[in-house]
Amino acid sequence: KWDTFRKALISIWNEDRIKDMLEKLELARKDAEFHILLNLHCMLENSFKNNVEDAKGEIISAIQMLDWTTTSANWERGRTYSASSPQIQERLQSDARKKDDFKRQVFRSLRFSTMTERLEDISEAHKRTFQWVYSHDGENIKWNNFVDWLEHKDGIYWIQGKPGSGKSCLMKNLFDEKRTKTHLRIWSRGRPIVAAGFFFWYAGTDMQKSQNGLLRSILFQILNQQPKLIPVAYSEQWNYYNENGIELAFSNSRKELTTAISRITHHTSFPFSLCLFIDGLDEYNGDHSEIIDLFKDVATTPYTKLCISSRPWPVFTNAFNSCPGLTLQDLTRGDITKYVQARLEESPGMKALKFSEPEEAESLIHEIVDKSCGVFLWTRLVTTSLLSGLTNRDCIADLQLRLEQLPAELEELYIYMLKRIEPFYLTQALRLLYIIQYSRRPLPSLVVSIADEADFDSFINFWPSRLPDEEVTARCEAIEDKIYSRCLGLLECHVQPPPAEITPENPLHDNNSCLNDLLYYCKYTRPTRRVQFMHRTVKEFFDKADVDSEFRTSLHGKTFIFDANETLCFASFVQLQRLFSVSAYGSWASAYRTFWLLINECLYYAAQVEQTNGHAITAILDELAATA
Repeated sequence: KWDTFRKALISIWNEDRIKDMLEKLELARKDAEFHILLNLHCMLENSFKNNVEDAKGEIISAIQMLDWTTTSANWERGRTYSASSPQIQERLQSDARKKDDFKRQVFRSLRFSTMTERLEDISEAHKRTFQWVYSHDGENIKWNNFVDWLEHKDGIYWIQGKPGSGKSCLMKNLFDEKRTKTHLRIWSRGRPIVAAGFFFWYAGTDMQKSQNGLLRSILFQILNQQPKLIPVAYSEQWNYYNENGIELAFSNSRKELTTAISRITHHTSFPFSLCLFIDGLDEYNGDHSEIIDLFKDVATTPYTKLCISSRPWPVFTNAFNSCPGLTLQDLTRGDITKYVQARLEESPGMKALKFSEPEEAESLIHEIVDKSCGVFLWTRLVTTSLLSGLTNRDCIADLQLRLEQLPAELEELYIYMLKRIEPFYLTQALRLLYIIQYSRRPLPSLVVSIADEADFDSFINFWPSRLPDEEVTARCEAIEDKIYSRCLGLLECHVQPPPAEITPENPLHDNNSCLNDLLYYCKYTRPTRRVQFMHRTVKEFFDKADVDSEFRTSLHGKTFIFDANETLCFASFVQLQRLFSVSAYGSWASAYRTFWLLINECLYYAAQVEQTNGHAITAILDELAATA
């Protein structure tokens, strides 16, 4: 009946009357909203005086969210009127554009280039490992059922484990696994599920190990999955933009980000269930007590739970020991056994030994598992060493002797591995390791190649004004091969996907993207590969003063003299002189920013050299002054 009546109205009324009616309806709607709020205020003033502002805020948020989500519905209805009233069509299109523009502004302000890098870099769990977490098998060790927590509990679940035990692999598995969401649906009871994760990275960029990076990433993921909450999270900015069409700057301060998260998690008009996965609390570079308080506060929010992981440091044990959880190295004996069997059986030599000496071969596997003490990283390095022995046709006795010689502690194993490299190659390996150690950020392989060479005279006299594409490719391939052959897996190269194209409307928004994506923006075809430590424990190992001293003074009887800061200063200068090109950038602001970031890096490393060694790198600084 309404459809018939509507068609009759359309045929009778002209466009002016429709426009007049719409304006009157708009005034009536605003008047009704005002009186509703006023009446609510009067009704609740006596009995709920302290809660009126909260209630009003909820109503306004609900209206904002309803207005935000009805755009598509209005758009469809508006198509019916478009033939007779282009003004209505234009109004609907304008509203839709405004909401899309604001959404882009929010996402652009939150996004940073390394947001998902750490998650992508974590190795996939070996096939058939960590299955026990969904079935509650696990070495007959008492631990809190993870599935039961997913389905029925709120609050925090704490996964603790010693270095190298596989915490990040397990967290990545839990975050990506479809079964996790299946179990969460029982807990959510029909509410939409939002799962968001953040993986702290000790050796990464500032954003990968800071609270700001955590909050921006979590907020981005929540709003990306539930965009209707954008006007709730950023109500002041949205209201101002909606009324004036002027974009407001987002500060991304701790207060702004925590306020936005608090608004959406406490918003009752659109309840949803939120599960956060936060890996590596011990890799956070701020006050651990502060981040603990933040997570405990979030955990008290209705329909919210957190799965977190860390080393069992006292600050975390005191905070989370009463929470349900598990100790990883106590539960992975079966996983490590599967891993060792699968890795060793890749070798035809091991298959032959299992056939000729089955009991001894099985005993060797058990010895590896026992010595690992639940540390996956140690197991990975040791099986690689044993596979090398199998390639050399080692017998079981040889493999057992090799295993006995390998230290049981990770740091002692690193020293053992490095000292077995012949001196000529060890100096090359240490150069590469120290370049990564002293770098302020994960470096592209081309930059590592330039730093490793670091010949200023050759650069001035023989380098072309711009490195040709084929030389960039050759340099990248050569240094990546060198890293793999010299560094025994302690350094790894990770492919970095191409970034978004830079335009004046979409400029670069973080320093890491400006520098790490320089090859892409300057039109080189070679994909960027980032060079970084295999594991946090490797960086911690080289951070120790006694380790540094040992390798610098007693390297097979020779003194190792190398200043990584000086070579990194040279590499920054070369990027500026031979790679950077203003015309390659779609945005002058982004080109200008990259230019000054490279100068800043060059000056930083030059200052480190002067502070450490007491001499200035005058040749590079003079050339830099001429460039700037």
